[in-house]
Amino acid sequence: MNAGVITTTITIEDMHCAACSSKVRSALGELPGIGTLRFNPVRRQVLVDHPPALSSAALIRQIERAGFHPAITSAGTDTSPEVQVLLRRLGVSALGMMQVMMVSIALYAGQFDGMSEAWRRVLEYSALIFTIPVLTYSAVPFFVSALDRRRGMSMDTPIALAIGIAFSVSFVHTLKGSGEVYFDAVTMFTFLMLLSRYLDRRMQNRLRFEDSLLASLPATVTLLVNDTQVTCPLADVRPGDRLWVPEGAMLPVDGILVSASATLEEASLTGEADWREASMGDAVHAGTFTRGGAIIIDALSGSADSRYARIDSLANAALSGKHRLSVLADRAAGIFVPTILAIAALAGVFWLVFDPTRALTATLAVLVVSCPCALALATPTALHAALVRLRRAGILVRDGGCLERAAGIRHVRFDKTGTLTDPEPTIIAFQNMGSLPDTWLQGAAAALQQYSSHPLARAFTGLSPLVADTVEVVAGQGVRGRVEGHDVRIGSPAFCNHRSDNAANEAKVVCLTVDGNPAARFHLDSRVRPDASATVQSLRAQDIDVAMLSGDNAEQCARVAGLLDIEWLAAQSPEAKIRAFADPESTLYVGDGINDLPALTHAGVSAATLETTDLVKSRSDVVLLTSRLSALLDLLAISRASRRVMWQNLYWAAGYNLVAIPLAFTGLAPPWAAAVGMSVSSLIVLLNATRLLRVPLPSLQLGKAR
Repeated sequence: MNAGVITTTITIEDMHCAACSSKVRSALGELPGIGTLRFNPVRRQVLVDHPPALSSAALIRQIERAGFHPAITSAGTDTSPEVQVLLRRLGVSALGMMQVMMVSIALYAGQFDGMSEAWRRVLEYSALIFTIPVLTYSAVPFFVSALDRRRGMSMDTPIALAIGIAFSVSFVHTLKGSGEVYFDAVTMFTFLMLLSRYLDRRMQNRLRFEDSLLASLPATVTLLVNDTQVTCPLADVRPGDRLWVPEGAMLPVDGILVSASATLEEASLTGEADWREASMGDAVHAGTFTRGGAIIIDALSGSADSRYARIDSLANAALSGKHRLSVLADRAAGIFVPTILAIAALAGVFWLVFDPTRALTATLAVLVVSCPCALALATPTALHAALVRLRRAGILVRDGGCLERAAGIRHVRFDKTGTLTDPEPTIIAFQNMGSLPDTWLQGAAAALQQYSSHPLARAFTGLSPLVADTVEVVAGQGVRGRVEGHDVRIGSPAFCNHRSDNAANEAKVVCLTVDGNPAARFHLDSRVRPDASATVQSLRAQDIDVAMLSGDNAEQCARVAGLLDIEWLAAQSPEAKIRAFADPESTLYVGDGINDLPALTHAGVSAATLETTDLVKSRSDVVLLTSRLSALLDLLAISRASRRVMWQNLYWAAGYNLVAIPLAFTGLAPPWAAAVGMSVSSLIVLLNATRLLRVPLPSLQLGKAR
């Protein structure tokens, strides 16, 4: 995000299609200072980058002028009240349709049994009376959308025309007492269109529920005020508040553990199935569950500022990213409605010339049978489901467009330290250079290193039975002090007066001196991640070229490469890593350090590990929220599956319309069949997309094999 630019998320529940989003884009584009606009069709949201001087109220007013009903989105807000209203309209249309269908059956039977003119007129007026509530209540959203000049044409335009034309012709014929009436078609059209929209909204809300992180947080929390439990809304929690969280509940905010210990399930954040044991003073995060007992935490943030909220924000931004197939589908959907209106008019003229009795039914069928919804939803719903599935696996995608590139990855390049290896150093070899016991030397080293903030000092963490005093930390060199009456130093060879045997490899050697005499050497390095070898082998089995690019020396790289059986290049500068890319567009680079930023930026897809800095995560397409390197296999598998589903949806949407519209034009598809076809078409697209929520994760199979 650029300095001086803020992002406002606006929900527009009546933004149904690509034409709607185009109108919103045009309206907001008229305001000064508007930056990037990112549309999320599943959540029905637009993310607007704008200067602080341009208020959210101004954005709302501008969208309202375009004919929509926007609202600022707040954390945890349920943005689907439309479904309840839609259900009421659907109920009225169902009752009206059933009554009209019973009357219509009597009318059709009377044509064969010689029904008297009086009874025919009674039945026609009865059908008219039952149709009026359907027209004036249930069908209102279609007419409002179609008649709003500010919006222009939308997918509701042909629906409103079909219902309006059928009712108008039937009304005139009823008053005249001659001609066909189509009240059954009017009520059935309305019912099927509302049913389709209702099921569509339910399916999208399912995806929305699967994806909604903040909505899953508890609505109320229990505060501890003077040792008294007080229930309050989650929104009222402030940093410093002390919270009591019962066993099995979700932590509502980020905080510090006050209880002596806690068992936490963090699968919703990291995808890790194993529970984590936390101790007093450890950081805990919103979205995790307590297991084994209630705990007490001190809040570090409100719910809107938690790590959970940041993940939700990044996920929403990814959903708003444009996939290449989404752009193609949006362009097609944008010209779809005008084309359908033209074809419907042509059908009416054609049949008026050759068979006037079929002109109205053919026109209605063309208006109803087309399905721009399926085309507009083909890629966004698949993208949404794929991103939800990835996040369940502990993978946060920051740019939805990178899924397309990930599906074509042919090269994977890893950094070494902190990527293929654990970020924390560990002691891989110990050399006793004197007569003191190993346990005493190791204890003395740990006693001094607890005072150091150097990264290598973390290899000595743990309780030491020895106590150091008169400790002095010498920045960049080491630590000195007294342990059980001995003068002890630990640090670099030069600081400890050790002779350097291999200057090139001394960066990972920590020396210990006791009373001025060399006493021990600790050889440090990072352990290879437990699943690194299996991940590399699995990538190779997919004909993916794998290599390690590291800034460390050749000896350190050779050790790791030997364990993983992987090609490697040592002493690589940030610029050299880029030159090592055979084909940047089809390369996935995985790194964790500031020095990896050029490579992360240059690669077709970039992935940052869990332990890296926020800066590196902000420059990466993908952030691994889990310590499992095998999550990369899940990323590639789900990316490929999402590409298949997107193409399937597009083929279905295009194929359906190419077949259904000619059938309607020629009169082979009656209006009722056209209405059913349109409804089913969009539902098939949604159901196909939800299959991505169940894509098997290769990392789980890898874990079972191990």
